[in-house]
Amino acid sequence: RSYEMARRTGGPSYVRCGNCGTETTEYPSKEKAIAAWNRRA
Repeated sequence: RSYEMARRTGGPSYVRCGNCGTETTEYPSKEKAIAAWNRRA
């Protein structure tokens, strides 16, 4: 749910969710963040 919420906002929380713990510094782009989240899901 946290991922979907961040997905709608499109803000910094987009790449930092409780499910994946992806950091904006590690994945600066949304595409990379999505790919990383998909791999960890």
